[in-house]
Amino acid sequence: MAKKKLSNQQVYDEAISIVRNEKRQWDEATAFVTEKVAFRMRYLLRQLRKNYWGIFDSPTDPSTGRAKTWIPLTQSTVDNIVKSIDMDPKDITFKAKKPEGYAITDVTRSKVRDELEKINFTRKQDEAERNVSIDGTVVWKIMKGENKDGTPKLIIKNVDLLNVYIDPTEDNIQDAYRFTERSLSTPSEVARMTGWMDTDDIKGSTGLARIDSQYRAISTGTTAEYVDVWEMWGKIPKSFITRSEEDSETEIDGHIVVSGLETSGPRCHLVEENPNKYGFKPYEEVRYSKVANRWYGVGPAEKIMWLQIWMNTIMNIRINRSYITQLGLYKIRKGSGITPAMLSRLSANGAVVVNNMDDMAPLETPSGDNSSYEDERVIGDWTQKATGAYDISVGNETPASSTATATAIQNTNGKSGFTLVKEEFQQFYKNVLNRHGLPIIADMLIQGEMLRFSDTEEEFKDVIDKAVAHAANAELDKRFAQGHIPSEAVMMREIQSATEKAQKQKNFLIKNVHKIIAEHLDTDVVCGTSDIDPNVMIQQLTSMLPIAPEYKTPIINEVFDLMGLAKPKLPPQSAQPQPMVDAKGQPMNAPQGQPGNMPPISTPQNMQQQMMGANTMQQAVNR
Repeated sequence: MAKKKLSNQQVYDEAISIVRNEKRQWDEATAFVTEKVAFRMRYLLRQLRKNYWGIFDSPTDPSTGRAKTWIPLTQSTVDNIVKSIDMDPKDITFKAKKPEGYAITDVTRSKVRDELEKINFTRKQDEAERNVSIDGTVVWKIMKGENKDGTPKLIIKNVDLLNVYIDPTEDNIQDAYRFTERSLSTPSEVARMTGWMDTDDIKGSTGLARIDSQYRAISTGTTAEYVDVWEMWGKIPKSFITRSEEDSETEIDGHIVVSGLETSGPRCHLVEENPNKYGFKPYEEVRYSKVANRWYGVGPAEKIMWLQIWMNTIMNIRINRSYITQLGLYKIRKGSGITPAMLSRLSANGAVVVNNMDDMAPLETPSGDNSSYEDERVIGDWTQKATGAYDISVGNETPASSTATATAIQNTNGKSGFTLVKEEFQQFYKNVLNRHGLPIIADMLIQGEMLRFSDTEEEFKDVIDKAVAHAANAELDKRFAQGHIPSEAVMMREIQSATEKAQKQKNFLIKNVHKIIAEHLDTDVVCGTSDIDPNVMIQQLTSMLPIAPEYKTPIINEVFDLMGLAKPKLPPQSAQPQPMVDAKGQPMNAPQGQPGNMPPISTPQNMQQQMMGANTMQQAVNR
């Protein structure tokens, strides 16, 4: 019996249906914490942003007719916290996994720093730190793009949470069943997308909201015509790829692009299997703090949301009371003929014409007590306890009444809380680079650029040796897969073959270095002190120099690597071999007849030792 095939139109219609259902299902983004308690996340996000900017739903006090005053409690708290959790690009560095990886690490470090500088990564970090303190969550999209001249570039885009559609009870994006992003593009931009289909004659609209589809009814619109584009990453039926109905029950990681759900009518532009070989979606998220049963994080703005309402209430009552106290209240005899217009001029001319002195008299009002000031202090204390933004920990002046012990405890607690947030960001940056950034940046390497990274023949030779060893290992892996254990002669022959390819093939070096960088074979991404404390390690290494001067060269190389600097070049006067001395200054014999303090010479035997550390040799031992 012949297998039933699905038509292209059937696949496209089902793909549109999947994206439309994702939009409809998570339009409100309601996250249930218990059977009686749930968060309407989109409504909550809008409220948190209003609290930061200080916007009232009803800006006028109905009893007095005067404009309300917003106390910037949320804004000042967020701004203080941002200063405490701020990280710099210098906090992101790279460390070689082993000494043989110094050369590749130098190339990785230089290229990544150059690309991050081109995209103004510092500003993206600052934006993320502020947004995560307001919204509680930040999502980045990492992808490969092109400059105007056609050269590749790294793109890191902030995805607004109001344009995100995900099950709000998911744990993270990578493990989520599906993740959908809404964005706006002009019809011409859609038409230029490589690999997309059905992009002709798309009608745009000027009535779309850029950050929230629910704002369309009240949006002021745009001057350009845009079309809404919906990009879904997640599980799709395998039949979408094979076109076989038998595969409808099997799911794979896929990618669907649809447009026009809000405008001229839906169109399917792309249905494909996830091109990432590890199945990663091109997104990463970071949260201020993570709670159970909720994908959305909890930020400082949410923690003090009700304190902000309380603060506004007591402060506006105090302002109204002060206003009344200064102007005074009056009792007026009914029928005296005194009108509100006459009273409104009282503050200007200071008098009201009356027929009888008893027609108008001051009304005694009790003076305000200090309870509102006490409430203000309590709100401030609770704000600091809820967010950890104590005065001492965010750099503000502390009250004179605070004891030294209390100040020290607050400083420790505040810094500990901010350290947790920094650790979240450190893991976030590592995921951004490991899963997405390094493979893209490695693919952008070109041969002339490689030569510029290596100023000396010795440094460039280290890179070539590593690329040759990697290629030889790949060939040996194939032999192991076939059940053959190569002899030493075969290993040397593979090394020689790889060396000849490096000399003859122009793209051999870039191809292999690209694989080494993209697969993180020799380099670890290090963020701040989440993995190591560079300062402590550097001190420990330098303290070993007087004890073991014979290891001067590897120690210095390791110190420079920890500092994020390229391997040091020997000065001209150090070109001649220098004898090794012990801690007392006595000459020592160099091991194996080599001159003291000289780095090992790169030979096929050294390359063979590099290969011995690879997994292929471990397989030989296991066999």
